Amino acid sequence: MQSIDIKTEPAGYISFGQLTEEQIAILRHSLESQEIADELLEIRYNSDGSLEECEGVFISGAEGEPGNEGIIAADEYTPSIGPARNEEGVFNDGVYVINMQLSKCSIGFEFDPDGEYDPRLLEEVSTGIEVPVEIEHGSYGHPDYRVVTGYRYNGEDIEEAGDAELIDRGFTPHLIFFVIKNGETTIIYSNYNGEEEWASSETSASLLSGVS
Repeated sequence: MQSIDIKTEPAGYISFGQLTEEQIAILRHSLESQEIADELLEIRYNSDGSLEECEGVFISGAEGEPGNEGIIAADEYTPSIGPARNEEGVFNDGVYVINMQLSKCSIGFEFDPDGEYDPRLLEEVSTGIEVPVEIEHGSYGHPDYRVVTGYRYNGEDIEEAGDAELIDRGFTPHLIFFVIKNGETTIIYSNYNGEEEWASSETSASLLSGVS
C-alpha cells in the first residue's frame, strides 16, 4: 500500500454563484440600510444547490505541471469557479457572491498502486478558481489557485481518496457580494470573519440597478 499525505495552506471550501433578480433587489435594500438581510446570509450554505462549490487542499500551477505529490490534471466534471467570460475573455456583467472558508488543511489516504509506486502516474484532479483580482480573502489574498477534487493513478480513480476526510484547523470565513459592470468590479458587501464592510450606497445602488 502507498500512503499519500498532503497539507496545504490555504485550503478549504469555496462556493460561488450569480444572484437572481429577487436576490439583487434584497441586496439593494440591504445596501440602503447598511444591514445585510438574513436571506443573503443564507446563500452561503447553498441549501438550494444554486452555487458552484468545491472543497479540498489547494494546488498551484497549470495542467501537466508537478503538483503537491503528483501531476496536475483537470476535473472534467467540475467547472471552474467564477464568472463566465465573453468572447474577449472579459468577465460577464452581473451580481455575484463568493463564500471562501479557508484554513490550513490536510488529507491522507492509502491505495494499492498494483506494483512499484511511480509518482509520475499520480494525477491530482483539480478545478480552477477564476475571479476578478479585486476579490481577496482577508487572510490569504486573491484565490489564484486550483482546488483538488480527486486523485487518479495510472488513469484510474483512487476510490480511497474519495473517502478521505479533509482535516482543518478551523476555517476563517469571508463572504463577498460584488458587481461586475463593463469589465469593472465593485465589492458591495464584505464579511471577513464577522467584520463587515459596505460600499458607498449611492454609487453602488446605481450599479445594482444596471445589471442582472
